[in-house]
Amino acid sequence: GSGTASGGSAVQPRRLSSTAATVPVPAGGYTLVVASTADCWVEARDTTSGKVVWAGTMQPGARQTISTSGAVALQLGASGASVALDGTPIAIPRSYQAPYLITFVTPSS
Repeated sequence: GSGTASGGSAVQPRRLSSTAATVPVPAGGYTLVVASTADCWVEARDTTSGKVVWAGTMQPGARQTISTSGAVALQLGASGASVALDGTPIAIPRSYQAPYLITFVTPSS
């Protein structure tokens, strides 16, 4: 269990702005971990079927693990949340504007 913590390792979004990001994901499935530093409403929605994968209001200091596959739209309702893809932080702006939308796209989409 010794993790290699190199400070520069992060998932770089394909597109990035102050209100949205597009992040490529593997086709076979992946795990998102949302960590919140403030009250934050979160919704993960399958963009193909339209079904909500997970939705709820996170408390400060809470962590939510979302295991999913395919194309997913993740909406962060407040600033101060961070998202990791398969354990690697996603490089979104620290001072992003809420609501912030991260769209995860598979190679086929």
